[in-house]
Amino acid sequence: MGGCVRDTLLGLAPHDWDVCTNAAPPKVMECFRGERVIETGLKHGTVTVVAGGKPVEVTTFRVDGAYSDHRRPDKVAFTASLREDLARRDFTINAMAMTPGGEIIDCFGGQNDLRAGLLRCVGSPAGRFEEDALRILRALRFASRFGLAIEGKTAAALLEKRGLLAYVAAERVLHELCGMRFGQVDPRFLPVLRTVIPELTGIQVPKNLAAEPTLQLAALLRGLDARAILTRLKASRALTERVALLAAAVGAPVQDSGVEIRRLLRDMGPEAAEQLLALQNNKTALQTLRGVLVRGECYSLKMLAVSGDDLAAQGLAGREIGEALEGLLDKVIGGTLANEREALLMALDDS
Repeated sequence: MGGCVRDTLLGLAPHDWDVCTNAAPPKVMECFRGERVIETGLKHGTVTVVAGGKPVEVTTFRVDGAYSDHRRPDKVAFTASLREDLARRDFTINAMAMTPGGEIIDCFGGQNDLRAGLLRCVGSPAGRFEEDALRILRALRFASRFGLAIEGKTAAALLEKRGLLAYVAAERVLHELCGMRFGQVDPRFLPVLRTVIPELTGIQVPKNLAAEPTLQLAALLRGLDARAILTRLKASRALTERVALLAAAVGAPVQDSGVEIRRLLRDMGPEAAEQLLALQNNKTALQTLRGVLVRGECYSLKMLAVSGDDLAAQGLAGREIGEALEGLLDKVIGGTLANEREALLMALDDS
């Protein structure tokens, strides 16, 4: 049911399968007596059955009550009707089910919308977004991820109801942003993105940029205070620091030379350096970088043919050791000194 059916129709491998049934939770647990059953979310009709060592969530068909907080239903009621369960879904492409025999149950035209490349709400778009404001960002994520155009009434409601995003937790906002391909987001929806990132003035992200969240966010936030924005969105420290580093550096093109590439590797490390060159679409420099890595050229202190102990044995101590190592590394990176023990120690004596 839901996204797994959509992905199957698109020829994609589903991440997991959502299993739904007209059986109430007690009946589900009775059916799987002898198996390990975890009462994951009985209030919402979900139990997890561990079958063959793999957990499978089984959820009873349900209808939702009112959404007073614009995020989650105040209560749910179980139903025997699959159509009623599908009717509460966000978009038609997510409101399909598949029988064990492979028959598609599509009450709201999800297959036709997929074929037409459209993203459309089930029922009233304004009502869907008022129920759960997170669906506003989900619409942009699905449209950009699958290359869909947002249907007219759905698009109008996206813009009209964007203020409801104030009810969505920062962590949930970030999760949706991390799934978007910003270069595929229609510019007319910039006001929606500006509701959660007011600093944005435009969307200048290449359409062909890889979908990796770090790259997408760095391209979106280039020239902005990415660290402050991601801190506000409660991103992890690792993601915040990497995106901030890339967003600040992307506007300074890297020269395609071994020396410049080795300096870039020294300053950023291989993963961030590759990401930066990908952001800049600097294919020649990226090729040079990969050659430097394959050949094992020295770009960091740990790759030097001498260590702090070697310099201590030469009579250096304290800060002198660190400064000397940095000086040697700079000469090796610049190509004026070979990364060989004897040559490095000799250069040390000459300094």
